[in-house]
Amino acid sequence: AEDAELHKPTTDRPDIAVKPVQPAPKASIQVLVYTPSTSGLDVSFKGTEQSVPDNQDPKVFALNSYLRLVPAVPKDAEVQSVDVLNRTATVKVNKAFAEGSYGSMDEKTVLDGVCATLGQFTEVDKVVFESDGKRLDTLGHADLTLPLDVIHVSSPPPASN
Repeated sequence: AEDAELHKPTTDRPDIAVKPVQPAPKASIQVLVYTPSTSGLDVSFKGTEQSVPDNQDPKVFALNSYLRLVPAVPKDAEVQSVDVLNRTATVKVNKAFAEGSYGSMDEKTVLDGVCATLGQFTEVDKVVFESDGKRLDTLGHADLTLPLDVIHVSSPPPASN
């Protein structure tokens, strides 16, 4: 009977505070959000790390964050989902994105940016677009009938002294 007394939790000791166990904070997922820069016919990208809000798909968040930085993209255009199957990402976009009026340089900026954004995800090699359940074959000029290759944006080399 004495052993049972020794193992009873003590509640009459003010110097011992019993704290409930807190779950460890969830590490926030970081993605690169690219800002496009055009020079002549070339488009380059500078990535900035951003935290993905809880319960958001990192690919969808990164793509929609990118699209908001491109002036030619309609304000209500958005990526609704990204499904990856056999290393090909199907980017499902709303009608505002699919029916946007893009000049050829704007279209290149949008498509290259989507391909660069998805290039940071190791499970993606190719990109196709869908709207209202139908595969998009163009945004106006570019041929989208075949999957596009992702773009792996490399960091600029360190400046030499």
